Amino acid sequence: MQDMSSLTTNRKPLSSLSINCAPKEDVGVRKRYRKSVPGSEKTRSPAEHASNRQPYRPLQPRINHIGQPQLPWEDVKATELGVFELFWDDEVLGVFVERTNMYAEEKGAGKKVSGGVAFGRPWKKVTPEEMRVFVALVIYMGANRDCGSKGFWRDREENRRVLRSMSLKRFSQIKRYLHISDPKQQLSRSEWFQKLEPVNSILQSRCQQYYLPASNVTVDEMMIRFGGRSYHTYRMPSKPITEGYKVFALCDVGYTYSWIFASRSNSFNGLIHQEGLTPTGSTVFQLASSLPYLSGLHFNIYMDNYFPSQALLIKLRELGMGACGTARVNNSAFPPELHDDRKAIPWNEVSGGPADAGGKVLAVQWQDNSAVHFLTTIHSLEERIISERKKPRISSSNGPAIRRTFGPQERLNIPIPVITNDYNRYKVGVDVADQYRSYYFTQLKCLRNWPPIFFWLLDTTIINSYLILSRLSTNSPYPGSSRSFRLTLAKSILSRYGQKHSRPRKSYYTRKTTTPRCSKLQNVTSLPPPTGSREDHIFIRMGGSRVGCAECRFILQGMRQKGVRARISRFGCMGPGCGFSLCLTCFENRHKKL
Repeated sequence: MQDMSSLTTNRKPLSSLSINCAPKEDVGVRKRYRKSVPGSEKTRSPAEHASNRQPYRPLQPRINHIGQPQLPWEDVKATELGVFELFWDDEVLGVFVERTNMYAEEKGAGKKVSGGVAFGRPWKKVTPEEMRVFVALVIYMGANRDCGSKGFWRDREENRRVLRSMSLKRFSQIKRYLHISDPKQQLSRSEWFQKLEPVNSILQSRCQQYYLPASNVTVDEMMIRFGGRSYHTYRMPSKPITEGYKVFALCDVGYTYSWIFASRSNSFNGLIHQEGLTPTGSTVFQLASSLPYLSGLHFNIYMDNYFPSQALLIKLRELGMGACGTARVNNSAFPPELHDDRKAIPWNEVSGGPADAGGKVLAVQWQDNSAVHFLTTIHSLEERIISERKKPRISSSNGPAIRRTFGPQERLNIPIPVITNDYNRYKVGVDVADQYRSYYFTQLKCLRNWPPIFFWLLDTTIINSYLILSRLSTNSPYPGSSRSFRLTLAKSILSRYGQKHSRPRKSYYTRKTTTPRCSKLQNVTSLPPPTGSREDHIFIRMGGSRVGCAECRFILQGMRQKGVRARISRFGCMGPGCGFSLCLTCFENRHKKL
């Protein structure tokens, strides 16, 4: 990642650029100011606003650094499986094994009794090796989403290793009884997040242990897809995932460093409220506090207009961390006196001033296609940088300036404010993580409401492992893609911990019955004729599942019609010369001559 120091070479001094630190009145244009926020005595002009404020001074930047993995062993030992096992080691898998066996015993797996007869699939306790194979199969399915989970147990050449590692019945059993928390612990509705403990805390601490984030990080919200019933899900139609659980995360260009779960009914999970901050501001402060800022490193937090406030940026500045984000002008975050709402503001014009009385926060307005508002503690109004910009959409207000600047060209290198360039560059940290996850997500259909969060944790650690392996060495980066990393990881786990099972039947959905299947009769030239009297042949219900009518099968076989199937029936005839399934029509036609 390129640091901020490398950008100073393209910056131009204020004397060579046209920047307005305060809105100017054009001739013939009436000057208007927005109404003051509730509680203010009167509407003030920008000059009056600046006179009551101390001069703004940006936070002195220290040397920026790039994100680097911090592994407990040499880079030459780094493999896909080796990095992944830093997160999913024996401690984490031991929790899954212990709690899954406890939950299966509590639910009476394989011991259900009805009418004095035991039924249900026999259950045996899960082992750590089986749990590793289960995780590997989930990863493998996420990288190959061309069919459902059951489709991987069909007779397919490319899935032979998957077929021989674990049977479908065993995979379904582990998925059915998978558990993380203590089954004996009674959790209230407000303690819903405890179903992920202690695995959630262990994985989050290891994500912070094995990676040092870069100086510029992002705080934003994520969504975990879930459409079932829950008191804790959100509906956000404007998001790519319109319904599910909400997570606030701190990321470094895709690497998820820390996170906090949010609930629609119970606010935030484990949030420590800060005096003078809203719950959302306290969430950002708590995520930023997880960074190793006490070790002398410098960090800047970038966020969108949902989070910034003057109080939040001041508290972050007291910790020695910078912050920057867009702001909304319809609340108290951005001073209304600094908002210029003229109709004909020149394109690429910058204005602003101190947002607070102490001069610790700078409020900036930049005119693009529309006015863009920022709050920052690390930038100034004078700094600009040469950047390639796409020609904006021409409107009645910015048309002359756009035509004068771009002419016939669609792209042009022009000076823009450094705050705009930095925000566009470093705001995408969480979006990159969401993009990686959307390609090969591991989430499977479940009937419980907490497994989607488990699959999100698995995806997060997989993406973090991939980025650690990619950023170990800048000279020789990881050659594979995210999908190849997942496939190699799954195959490595299966080759080391997978057991060799017998090859399953071609049709995974059939059961052995006493009724001869039509597939066993399809090579016979003719059916044996019925013998005995008419009273010996009765149309009765056969044992087992439904199978194809034998008479229909032979009729269709003689007609050589492809794509036409025989009738399915649970009934048949057990008389002399019969003993196979028949539909009612074929039963009457077969025995009408007796």
